[in-house]
Amino acid sequence: MSAEPQGIRKARAHAPFASLEATLRREWLVTNGLGGFASSTITGCNTRRYHGLLVADPRAGTGLPPVGRRNLLSKLDETITRDGVIHELGTNLYQDVVHPRGHAYLAEFTTDPWPTWVFQVGVIRLSKEVLMPHGRNLTLIRYRVPDADGPVQLELSPLISGRDFHHTTSAGHVTDAAVEIMAGRASVQLFDEPSTLWLLYGSAEVVPAAGDGGCWYYNFSYPREAERGLGHAEDLYCPFRLRRRMAAGDEAVVMAACGPEEPLDFTAAADEQLRRRECLLKQAGHDAATRRLFLAADQFIIDRRDGKSVIAGYPWFNDWGRDTMIALPGLTVANGRTDVCADVLRTWFSHVRDGLIPNVFGDDGSAAYNTADATLWAFIAIRAYFDATGDRQLVGDELYERMVGCLDAHIAGTGHDVGMDPDDALLVAGTPRTQLTWMDAKVADWTVTPRHGKPVEINALWYNALRIGRFFARLLSDGETAERLGEVAGRALASFRRSFYSPELGYCYDVITPEGPDASLRPNQLIACSLPYNLLDRPQIQSIVAVSEQSLLTEYGMRTLSPLDSQYRGRYEGDVWERDGAYHQGTVWPWLIGPYLKAYRRAHGNSPAAGEYIRERLRPLLDHLAEHGSIPEIFDGDEPRLPRGCIAQAWSIAQVLECWIQTQPTDQEGH
Repeated sequence: MSAEPQGIRKARAHAPFASLEATLRREWLVTNGLGGFASSTITGCNTRRYHGLLVADPRAGTGLPPVGRRNLLSKLDETITRDGVIHELGTNLYQDVVHPRGHAYLAEFTTDPWPTWVFQVGVIRLSKEVLMPHGRNLTLIRYRVPDADGPVQLELSPLISGRDFHHTTSAGHVTDAAVEIMAGRASVQLFDEPSTLWLLYGSAEVVPAAGDGGCWYYNFSYPREAERGLGHAEDLYCPFRLRRRMAAGDEAVVMAACGPEEPLDFTAAADEQLRRRECLLKQAGHDAATRRLFLAADQFIIDRRDGKSVIAGYPWFNDWGRDTMIALPGLTVANGRTDVCADVLRTWFSHVRDGLIPNVFGDDGSAAYNTADATLWAFIAIRAYFDATGDRQLVGDELYERMVGCLDAHIAGTGHDVGMDPDDALLVAGTPRTQLTWMDAKVADWTVTPRHGKPVEINALWYNALRIGRFFARLLSDGETAERLGEVAGRALASFRRSFYSPELGYCYDVITPEGPDASLRPNQLIACSLPYNLLDRPQIQSIVAVSEQSLLTEYGMRTLSPLDSQYRGRYEGDVWERDGAYHQGTVWPWLIGPYLKAYRRAHGNSPAAGEYIRERLRPLLDHLAEHGSIPEIFDGDEPRLPRGCIAQAWSIAQVLECWIQTQPTDQEGH
């Protein structure tokens, strides 16, 4: 079917959002606490394969990680008709065409308290709200007519992909679309059973889209996928249209769900969402930035049958061990949600194997353990939790034996290319063909950022994990373990100080490789300067901070490599080889602002001037949060530093929240 719909007369419109290009990089996101979400641009024009009104895992709540997410409802395109004139409110990109151009009718948009649009067509105002109830695999879309000078006809066209959210749909791959229409509801299945979409639409009239079998719209274009060098064309199926006659004061609600649900009252669901929101914000005070950070942090906490976990980033990441543990203090301890922190720790430590927590879970719930730092970051999270709560029971009764077991496994060698060098007590991680640190990009056999040997942040984390283990051993009167871990920690500290800091360079080597030290100027040394147990003296930290500020610091975080390095790549775009070749080779990571600012405070003390410096360094990221609703995974290293990667990243929010809270008045500290 042609993208050009049939109509009577077309109307022209003018509104504040008439410039399409200005809206396509502004995206919104709502989540459901199960890993599901709804997301698009502010005009409703999908620019990613991941955009949709219902993206959810039908298996959510079964104990599996949210690895089976489906894009069930891509969008609803709206038209209103008055006096024979059709006004098309939707906006779509095709290969060389924008049609329709409904963004010209968009008068208002806000994400507070949830995404809400107001369209203006002459004197007619139509509002649209998108709400995902917490803990439910469904989306509610409500339309209201606040103002109209007479009756109007609202028509909705569901556009459906019904597939794994990493893929795209082609009409040629769908042999038989199954549509069942019942009283006030319908089910639509394009692929296998988990991909069945249920639509509940009350008293709306069901109108054939183009014959009883529905119709296809071809060649939707997703420019963000094109930038990533991925397939960016898709066909979407319209099973029918929904029609409703409305007057001023009327409303219509459509519910999209993963299964046969009973209708949910929008007002009741909205009230419950507002109550939950205010509960989350009790400790945030009245500071707007803090409130935004608290709400953004909540989006990443998810429920599994075996406990709570953390989504690393939206729209495409699952729960990753490293990301979870780096983010956990900021997402939970900093905002007073220590009960959530405890639950997440229980979840991940229940999967310890050979002294390691998982790096990531597979589609079948199996775990991969290819990480040198996730377990070590977990020790940092445990210590942050204990410092905030004093909870000896969780540590002593549930975690301590596993913690000691993890440390002992690292001393003996984990069997996953991670183990202590008995000669100097430093931790060795990886081989030339593995990628076990957070700089883990690999394409085919190409390890983009090989950091095998003794990476600086891994060994700083190792020393801190030993000290934390010793702390809890002494707290729990385990003198033998405390003495043993203390001895290893002392050796590791002496070796670290001897091996990593270069007075000639004024900063730390990034890795001590079997071939010798790697002097690449990277931000990993800032982690070593920011952990609870210090490894370097103050002049050394001051020098590292100064060098990092000069070469790595940007308004949105830290570059992963100095621009003066021949391997530097300043733009993250292109195919997978080009993107992964830049991922840790110059790309800016917002989460690294946390280690930098913590190191800055350690270098300059807790003076008012240091606090003001930290606040000023956080403001560009807070401004991005205010405009976009979250903080992304990465930015380009080169100006204009466009946001790239995931639009919302857990550790980006977490590190900013943690640092921001520390600059707030004392009545908020410790939350």
